Amino acid sequence: MRQLLTESLCLGLLSGGAGLLIGYVGMQLLANTLPATGVFVTSRLDGTVLLFALIISLATGFIFGVIPALSLSRAGVAEVLKEARTAGRSARRVTIANSLLVGQVALSFVLLVTAALFLRSIQRAYEIDPGFKAATLAVFITNPGQAGYGEPQIRGFYQNVRDRVARMPGVESVSWASNMPLFARPVTGLQVEGRPQRSSTDSATTIVNTVDLGYFETTGVVIEKGRPFTEIDRPSNRELLVVG
Repeated sequence: MRQLLTESLCLGLLSGGAGLLIGYVGMQLLANTLPATGVFVTSRLDGTVLLFALIISLATGFIFGVIPALSLSRAGVAEVLKEARTAGRSARRVTIANSLLVGQVALSFVLLVTAALFLRSIQRAYEIDPGFKAATLAVFITNPGQAGYGEPQIRGFYQNVRDRVARMPGVESVSWASNMPLFARPVTGLQVEGRPQRSSTDSATTIVNTVDLGYFETTGVVIEKGRPFTEIDRPSNRELLVVG
């Protein structure tokens, strides 16, 4: 029993160390691929994670080591030798250990296929054209209202930040928006003028994003028809929009 427990505990500790190493490398790779928007939780391996991994490794090694050790300690030497002599002549029995082994192999195969499909989906997602130049676009999120700024102070803050960022070396264009591209406030029940409504539910759903001047030039969005917003649109009371 001591030999089996020692082997299983050593395997559990080695597996736990390998899992921590793989987790650390994967965490670094994931942190390097996430966009620097500041909305993601920073992951780290602290003392709680190390203690949890140690407890799980020891518990796994003890549980999966003591069960076969107890089963072997209850069997006599004569019975073990008898089963070893007759194992080649008798039909192979389906035991719990064999069932667990088959289930483990099947589950591992499913996990490998799922991981491969997931990586393939990520690769295809990077190949999709989102409609704007994401490769050279930097996004910063801020909310002056949380700092107690009023409406005039918020406008001055955005104007000051925009002018200061525009003067930085390497910056080609600067603009702001109420939300990131492809993320905005959903609006339901939109009806197109001149299009007959066939039923009460025959309406479009869209998203609305409030943007500043130069937004389309900054994001690289091409306007097929019409014009972007200009300075002359600021004092106007009309609600101007660009349909995408």
